[in-house]
Amino acid sequence: MDGNTEKKKNEEEIGDGRKKMNGHARRIEEIREDRLKRFMKTG
Repeated sequence: MDGNTEKKKNEEEIGDGRKKMNGHARRIEEIREDRLKRFMKTG
């Protein structure tokens, strides 16, 4: 629980930077997370 709270806080802090990030980089990040989730399920 503490880890999730800490992660949320960090995401809020970098939120502004993420908005400035171009859509392409954001999409790559989403794909990377999606692959990681699939890998966790199959692994």
